[in-house]
Amino acid sequence: MGPFLLRWLLSFWVKATVLPKGEKWLASLKNQKVCYVTFSDACSKQIVLEQTCKNLGLPLPSNGIEVESAVESEALFSLESLKERKADPAPARLARLIDVAQSSNDDILIVPVSIFWGRGPRKSDGFWSSLFTDEGVKSNLLSRALSILFNGRTTLLRFGDPVSLKQLNAGKPSVPYTTRKLTRVLRVHFARTRLITIGPDQLSPKKIAEDLLKTQIVQQAIQREIKRKKLSKNEAEKQAKAYAIEIAAVINIRAAMVLEKVLGWLWNKLYDGIVLHHFARVERLSRKHQIIYVPSHQSHMDYLVLSYTLYTRGLAVPHVAAGINLNIPIAGPWIRRCGAFFLRRTFKGNVLYGSVFEAYMGYLANRGTAVEYFVEGGRSRTGRKLKAKPGLLAMSVRSYLRDHKRSVVFIPVNFAYEKLVEGETYVNELSGKPKKSESVMGVLRSFKALKDHFGQVHVNFGSPIYLDKLIEAERPQWRREDCADNKELVNAVVSKLGTQIMSGINEATHVNCVGLLAMALLNTPEQSMSEADLMTQLDLYLALLDAAPYSKDVTRIELNAKEIIAYGEEFGIVKRGVGESGERLYVEGSDAVLMTYFRNNIVHLFVLPSFVACCFLSHQSLKKKQVVHWFRLVYPFLKDELSMHWTNRQITYTANKVIACLVDQGLINQSADTFSVNKSHHQTIGFLSRGVLLSLERFYLTVLLLKKNGVGHFTRFELEKTCGETAQRLSELNGLNSPEFFDKVLFKGFIEMLYNQGIIWLNDNRKLMYGEVLDSIVDDAGLVMSQQVRKNVHGLVEA
Repeated sequence: MGPFLLRWLLSFWVKATVLPKGEKWLASLKNQKVCYVTFSDACSKQIVLEQTCKNLGLPLPSNGIEVESAVESEALFSLESLKERKADPAPARLARLIDVAQSSNDDILIVPVSIFWGRGPRKSDGFWSSLFTDEGVKSNLLSRALSILFNGRTTLLRFGDPVSLKQLNAGKPSVPYTTRKLTRVLRVHFARTRLITIGPDQLSPKKIAEDLLKTQIVQQAIQREIKRKKLSKNEAEKQAKAYAIEIAAVINIRAAMVLEKVLGWLWNKLYDGIVLHHFARVERLSRKHQIIYVPSHQSHMDYLVLSYTLYTRGLAVPHVAAGINLNIPIAGPWIRRCGAFFLRRTFKGNVLYGSVFEAYMGYLANRGTAVEYFVEGGRSRTGRKLKAKPGLLAMSVRSYLRDHKRSVVFIPVNFAYEKLVEGETYVNELSGKPKKSESVMGVLRSFKALKDHFGQVHVNFGSPIYLDKLIEAERPQWRREDCADNKELVNAVVSKLGTQIMSGINEATHVNCVGLLAMALLNTPEQSMSEADLMTQLDLYLALLDAAPYSKDVTRIELNAKEIIAYGEEFGIVKRGVGESGERLYVEGSDAVLMTYFRNNIVHLFVLPSFVACCFLSHQSLKKKQVVHWFRLVYPFLKDELSMHWTNRQITYTANKVIACLVDQGLINQSADTFSVNKSHHQTIGFLSRGVLLSLERFYLTVLLLKKNGVGHFTRFELEKTCGETAQRLSELNGLNSPEFFDKVLFKGFIEMLYNQGIIWLNDNRKLMYGEVLDSIVDDAGLVMSQQVRKNVHGLVEA
């Protein structure tokens, strides 16, 4: 086929997506001396590269390179030749360019380019897979033609980071040495780029099951099954294979492509856009590590949003751990083909199933497959982050201890929605209605959501957590030992890992308009404010976010208070009406319950400012040291409930920033080292204080109930139940439209923390005991709570 005809056919058929995107990247290559490098010298890929460079206004490979007297006819070379069937370890053209760059003042940029016909992983077994291999030893003219025919419309072209030959030659190394070194670097680059873009080669489910059966952990489990259940070896292996096939994902790129189109259409219907924050760190880390995405779990949309955004930005679809309850007709097989692997809700009593699942986790890790799972175990119904469950984390840790050839990095991910598809369901469940199980009819009924508008979704990638560093902190010599069965080590690492993941998710919070409006309006007695007061409150929150940020990964909307209010009205969550005191902005009763969810998404960002406000409401004047001391007393409880990350040093530093900001905003007056509330801003301080007040009331109520009823009165369950019922009465007394205030899960967590800290303990009859420390907690909590709040709580406890 002539070059002209081939060029015409490719221009007609091939549709290439180019990465990375952005003017900044394009500008870095324009007007530079650039030489491109591809993995193979396939003519079709060189033609696509030439056309892409022409479309983007980049230097063309066909124009060659001219540096002083040296001239190269083409600004392009390849590492492998399809014609000669051998690799050139030191391409001649690269050597000449390096030689020229050493003796010239001009720089030459080497830009690696990876071109993929489609995004499907190669099948490593089977005849048909070899027909679509466009690179490597199995590649031939027919296979490349078929690959272009079937996948040309979904071609991906990814430019790598340019390598400066001037910088590479800075130490004046020999040309042969530099050529070999750069060639090796480029080969590693192409291999890693293929892995992060497409994923590893894929085995058939039958072959995966066979490989899992060969692992030591599964073989040991099979022997246990044979002894305990008196099975034959064949029966036990057959059961293990069935478990493996039940669990394993089977990536089908056609299904993923269809889902991408469906989700693209769906997001346009539901959302105003999906915005990513700190995505560059994901691309960087994925080249050297196995990535485990550990997102907050707020909605069934979470894994769809994350997988979609990663795929559309050039990364391989992660394998997502999904509950077996989602393996329902129609939807189950589809999401399995898009990367879901299924797990049962409990492994208890089934050692063989647990071993097969753990072996599968190790299989994914060894192949460098990106994995995604939700450590909370279920979706949060309140907007607060749940405690990390140890199950999957422990499997990941043990798998890494067994085989740590490829390092593992956990990336916390925080989703910020402006409206939840499941919002109404959550309110019903918090109000006591039973949770509905997933079904085909439930999926069909969810389509009514297409009529609604759900605003923007922000996906914020948090700071990475390196598993090897966590293990090394617990056991420095772990690499020289067999630690996979060391329960003490695994439990210690899993506990710290779970805590860091949940605090990392909160560190990567995005603050949107709905969250800020919820913080401001729900902190008022009647969920309404004048526009001027609301603007004052929003300005204060924005100032605190800028002056005393919770962490470096927190992001926020770039709107001012007036624009936030306008957005809230347009979105329909804020209404405008006329009351006795004039025009008011308010939230309707039903919307107020839903908005507590979004307030709870960001409440941890304002815990310290809110606590400072509480202190100044209870005392006319205070010194900074007193405020910091009191916060340190209650911080362990707040840290446990809200998954906070501050150390003692950070508390002091941030408290200084918060108080300085409140002074700058005119809310607090400073006289020497003493601070007092500006009386004209007493209301603003009161509204600010309510952000942490509900948590303090829960703590105060729990310890007061314990103290009032005496030692040996409650079991843990009885105390949880009594706290929930009393909090519900307190909520009704105070007119709180917030079901999560009396959520038994929050009381359970606080009671568990008191137990773990040794503040309370059990006697021989499983009844709760306590000592003098509990009395000091009651006294400390009373120092920062207003007299009215203490009176209300005491009244209910006495009743």
